[in-house]
Amino acid sequence: MSRAEIIARASAPATKPGHWRRCTIFGTETLNMTQPAVARGARRVSRSIPVLPGGTLAGFVVALLAVGIIGIFTYRSLQTREEAVERVTHTLLVIERFEALQSNLKDAETGQRGYLLTGEERYLEPYTNARTSLAGVFKDLRSQVSPTSEAAAPVGRPRTVRQGKKPTNWPRRSRC
Repeated sequence: MSRAEIIARASAPATKPGHWRRCTIFGTETLNMTQPAVARGARRVSRSIPVLPGGTLAGFVVALLAVGIIGIFTYRSLQTREEAVERVTHTLLVIERFEALQSNLKDAETGQRGYLLTGEERYLEPYTNARTSLAGVFKDLRSQVSPTSEAAAPVGRPRTVRQGKKPTNWPRRSRC
């Protein structure tokens, strides 16, 4: 078979579009499907983007909107939770500082009581230690508590601690 015959057979029109036709090229017989003919002026449909039916497309859009709205609410919820965690952490820190203040006041009271009962200056050591640390504890509390909060009222009252070296003006008990 000559080359011209092969080309003529391969380019021969098929009987019906969309059917198989036999084609012999270089002595090998193959089957090729014929393409349907498109009329002139006819619009060819693009197959790159499949078009969804109206109801399915609307459902898809509604589902996307729902996912977006859920995402927004989740983000806001996480922000609110984070702010609440920060407030709780701050509150726990302030409570810890108040407990340190209470501990220092108890130490001062214990030293004072020991000195008053015995008259010995060695019992004043907890009192003097507490006096030196109270100023720092008050400063920490004032810096952590806002001036408008309810917790600020007890912190603002005692501005200074008595500056005497030891409690000398208290009445002494006689030793029995």
